Order: sequence, then C-alpha cells, then structure tokens
Amino acid sequence: MTTKFETNTKYFYRFVCDSNSYVEIKVLKRTAKTVTIEDKYDGVSRRKISVDDEGVEFISPTGTYSMSPICRATRRAA
Repeated sequence: MTTKFETNTKYFYRFVCDSNSYVEIKVLKRTAKTVTIEDKYDGVSRRKISVDDEGVEFISPTGTYSMSPICRATRRAA
C-alpha cells in the first residue's frame, strides 16, 4: 500500500548539511502525478511526485540537485 500526500496537511523535511533545521510545507492541491505546496521561503510551487521502493511518495521541494532535501509522505508535521 502506498503512503500518499494528502491535501491540507503539513509535512516537514530536513537538510543534508544541517539535520537540526527543518522546513514545514503544506500540501494545497494534488493530482495523480503532482502536488502543489506552500512554504514560507519559496511560496507556492508545484512538484512532481515519486514513489520509493517501500511505496512511500516523496518530492524534492527545493528542486533537484546534488544535496537537495527530500520530503516524504510519512513525515507529517505536528
């Protein structure tokens, strides 16, 4: 069973270089292949959904580059 992003739900991600800092995002909309997210730094943006080997959806909220953070659907913000 796939763990999916849900609309109007907050998630968080951490950075590779500083795992103590994290950023919260909110999923505003979703389709089968994309999510529209909002965070306090980049505003509103749309990202492609990928699924890992364990069936968990994930996105690259800041874009794709060598040390880009990954946000997984299992990381809900409190």
